[in-house]
Amino acid sequence: MSQKPKLQFSVPCLGYEEPNDIPCLLYLFYDLPFGELPAPLEFRVCNGWCMGQGRFEQSVQVLDPERNVLLDTQKREFTLDSTTKPFLSVFQFQLVVEKQGSHWIRVSLGDELVMEYPFTVRLGEKKGDVGQPVAASAAPAPTGPGPVAPQPSLDSPKMLDQPFLMP
Repeated sequence: MSQKPKLQFSVPCLGYEEPNDIPCLLYLFYDLPFGELPAPLEFRVCNGWCMGQGRFEQSVQVLDPERNVLLDTQKREFTLDSTTKPFLSVFQFQLVVEKQGSHWIRVSLGDELVMEYPFTVRLGEKKGDVGQPVAASAAPAPTGPGPVAPQPSLDSPKMLDQPFLMP
């Protein structure tokens, strides 16, 4: 029997780690100031699905301020074995940001749009290397030409089998 899941969260961030198998999202963002544009940007979108059971397909799109699709993961399958076991997927993207303004992230389950939210790209006081977000704690910017094809996941979307207990 299949039960459609809920999107518990979708979070853009500049870094992701798993110390001791505990997911850590680093440098969450909604506003990215750059010293100059165009600038390279590497980031992740972390989606948490819960309260579902069965096989499903998700996709993530990144849009520019004119709502043109910059990156599209296409549909990626995931399985929820139980309504009490959540699923975490981490999508990694690389692109060259060319315009200021509200960019958009869209998350779909199958053909249904379940969440859409903006993040702002703007020019700010330059602190650090060209293309590096101005935020003091920002991760180093990638180098190379762009836009680059999306890297849809760090390894593969990961099933969280148990709740995390803090030491």
